[in-house]
Amino acid sequence: MDNPQFDICGKFNRGEIDELWMYGGPYFGFYEARLVGPGAYMFNGPPMMQTHNCNKLLPIMGLNYERGVQEALHAFGHRAEATLTQVYGGWQQNRTAHSWDRFALVQFQSPAYSYSGCGNIHYAPNSTMEYEYDNPATVLTNCEDFRNYPELNDPILAAEPVTCTAWNCHHMDYLLYWFDHLPSYAQCGPDAVANNWWSYFVDPSLALYPAL
Repeated sequence: MDNPQFDICGKFNRGEIDELWMYGGPYFGFYEARLVGPGAYMFNGPPMMQTHNCNKLLPIMGLNYERGVQEALHAFGHRAEATLTQVYGGWQQNRTAHSWDRFALVQFQSPAYSYSGCGNIHYAPNSTMEYEYDNPATVLTNCEDFRNYPELNDPILAAEPVTCTAWNCHHMDYLLYWFDHLPSYAQCGPDAVANNWWSYFVDPSLALYPAL
């Protein structure tokens, strides 16, 4: 980070770069996603403990030449999960304490609920194990209702049956399905959080003070 040849934080502070993406080979030991700068938080990888003269949070993505586009997108999905967990102050299955809990709900992991939300990066709405994106089983989900965010309907009434055919029973297409349902609307909701969750994804510094 401090090598003057690269001047990473200097370039970032001057607006010459927005993020740092690093591609490496096998066993290079990169974290998939990490933050450096003031107030850095868990970003799928642990925060860098010094700011290294970055004036705000710089996202660093560690990707691998041996893997494909879907694995890279998978890493960005974990970045989104970490960012929204910071925005909402936590994330758990088997509860719907806030909108992020509701969005990422998985029925298999949530016995108190009869439906899923849109799932999370390791679990599709109908998954019964990690990385299971081709499960043909039917589950109820209110994922489509997030098109109406923040004016969500009663999840029981809004829930519709879905199988893996909704994302072509494929890892990459599930990630596209998941990202496509992230709220991306104007203004703030009743929870004082921006209705456009992408704003936090693009600028993780905003997640430090989401209600501003």
